[in-house]
Amino acid sequence: MVLGIGLIIHRLLGWPVGASIVIAAAIVLVYITLGGLTSAIYNEVLQFFIICAALVPVTIVGLSSVGGWSGLEHRIQGVEALSNTGLHA
Repeated sequence: MVLGIGLIIHRLLGWPVGASIVIAAAIVLVYITLGGLTSAIYNEVLQFFIICAALVPVTIVGLSSVGGWSGLEHRIQGVEALSNTGLHA
């Protein structure tokens, strides 16, 4: 998490990556210190729901670009290393 925030600070403000990571770590440290473990848990839960919400449109766009579910099956069967076994768990 700190690396991600550090890279965002680096891109937005142009600061060196090392300094950005240290600043991001300080921000996270203050956030968790003030809010306690509860704030860290709420943050993780929020990230989980954001990731799940992003998976739905990515899946829809991906399936539409390969021609739907049948198009996906056809492409998997076309790969020699997977063939029919690629369609089973």
